[in-house]
Amino acid sequence: MPDTATDTPRVALVTGGASGIGFACAQRLTADGLAVAIADLPGERAAANAAAIGALFVAVDLTADGACENVVDQVVATLGALDVLVCSAGYQHIDPIPEFSPERWRHMLELMLTAP
Repeated sequence: MPDTATDTPRVALVTGGASGIGFACAQRLTADGLAVAIADLPGERAAANAAAIGALFVAVDLTADGACENVVDQVVATLGALDVLVCSAGYQHIDPIPEFSPERWRHMLELMLTAP
């Protein structure tokens, strides 16, 4: 929805927006007239999905130090604002407990709890 006071589109950032639920959110926000940025891991498919809906693609590992702040700075610098944040980055990993590594657990916590 455009901002009726200025007729400029609202800006949304969708983390994990290149596939799955995040991509569905990005598609809907775009259809509703928002300017959308998708932050996701680097990849041709991710970039192509963003381009297909006219979204800005920011390739990023959100678990890296300073990554979240850098993404916000890049979105604001490119699109002029940030009005909506959808934290959709995440993944499912299933292993028997003895095989579920502490590194995998920490990564999941960093991505799905710390990054947002």
